[in-house]
Amino acid sequence: MLAAPYPADALGVRLSAVVRAVVSATQAPIEIAAQAVLSVVSLAVQNRLSVRVPTGEIRPPSCFFLTLAESGERKSAVAGLALAPVRAREEELARAQPVDELDYRARLQAWRLYRTRMTRAVLEEWPSDSGARGEGDAAHADGKMLARKPLPPAPPFLAVSAAQVAGLIDQLKARPNLLLFSDTAAPLLRTAKLTGAAFLREVWDNGSFIVGRGRGAQRIVERRLSVHLTAPPDEGRAFLADPVLAREGVLARFLVAGPASRIGARPWCPPTLDPCLGDYARQIGAGLDPAAGTPADVSQVMTRVAEFSPAARDRWSAFAGEMEGRMAAGGDFAASRALAAKLPQHAARLAALIAGYENVAGIEEGAADGGIALARWYGAEALRLAPAAQQNVAEDQSREVLAWLQRSHSKGPFALADVYSDGPSFARTSRAARALLRDLENAGHVRLAATWKRGGEAWELTQKS
Repeated sequence: MLAAPYPADALGVRLSAVVRAVVSATQAPIEIAAQAVLSVVSLAVQNRLSVRVPTGEIRPPSCFFLTLAESGERKSAVAGLALAPVRAREEELARAQPVDELDYRARLQAWRLYRTRMTRAVLEEWPSDSGARGEGDAAHADGKMLARKPLPPAPPFLAVSAAQVAGLIDQLKARPNLLLFSDTAAPLLRTAKLTGAAFLREVWDNGSFIVGRGRGAQRIVERRLSVHLTAPPDEGRAFLADPVLAREGVLARFLVAGPASRIGARPWCPPTLDPCLGDYARQIGAGLDPAAGTPADVSQVMTRVAEFSPAARDRWSAFAGEMEGRMAAGGDFAASRALAAKLPQHAARLAALIAGYENVAGIEEGAADGGIALARWYGAEALRLAPAAQQNVAEDQSREVLAWLQRSHSKGPFALADVYSDGPSFARTSRAARALLRDLENAGHVRLAATWKRGGEAWELTQKS
């Protein structure tokens, strides 16, 4: 099924012009350009805005994007243009790093001297035989001093490509505003099945996450993470069909695009850069300026809350009601309720990005309509890609069962029970095992050799296998 055209006009006049300029300069699919540009806008806007969803919750405007695209689709060229203002800001941070390091060392030395003096003063207030009471007060005062210890300057990185959850946590502990922009999605998608799923949910939902375990656990708050991942179609479809990621709520938080390839249909033309890209660079640079947030020493973002106007709230409420109806039995989102439940919030976040890029104080009707139109498109795209994702996983599972049969039952017949007792973990029920064997039978790799009176089945590999 063909995808619906990407609703670039929903981005607003200025932002849609930027996306089209990137497409013109690179000849990449417009979905790739839009995903990359929106992720950078998310980085800049999340540094200074939160959004009050009409239901009352205050959420980060951060967005997670995943693009399914083959090598050769000009993803690197798009990334170069989209990330140009971010790299320029990173260069400024890198140049300031030596001065920041000297300032940090001076403040750290002053803090150490003050800490020693305060601890000594507390102990001197108690007589020499006070014992544990004096030491307890000194420890309490020292604990307060530790909370005021200067933080080292954050690394000069705003957009990182290392897609490991542990690395992201370390980066966010040092710098509260971050974009993961990577064409290597596999590490994040693998770790997201484990403890990373909770991290991705929490940082998307609330801009916070927990580090440590047990009594030593600590919640890190006021963090912002945007994500832009690209993956080959097969890898991306496996991600979309993963039952663990679906159950953990990770899939519903991603906005996915799977554009049709333009390879072979890109006429060469001299590269030109539209003047609107200069406006884009200035706008993103202003959003990433330290004056837009708090100093790195505080290690938190400070944001104002973007409110929906009454008219925009009505538009959003109508969309939320529409999605609720489409989740009902028989609705087109009945099998994708987790995503449908999140689409109104996606619409609010996308509206906040549009408004934030336009430097509008609140979310008016135009931005709300744009966010809703984009959320509708992403919802339709997810439904379009879901059958292909399921088919891709089914084919992978059939191949894995066939390889297992060739290793373990190459010289004789095998029972259905052998497959669901000893085969791969996804085939551990009679229903799943039978369905996989039927797929292999249709492909000519196995055949039903016998059916016993009590319903048992004997199968065997064919010469084709």
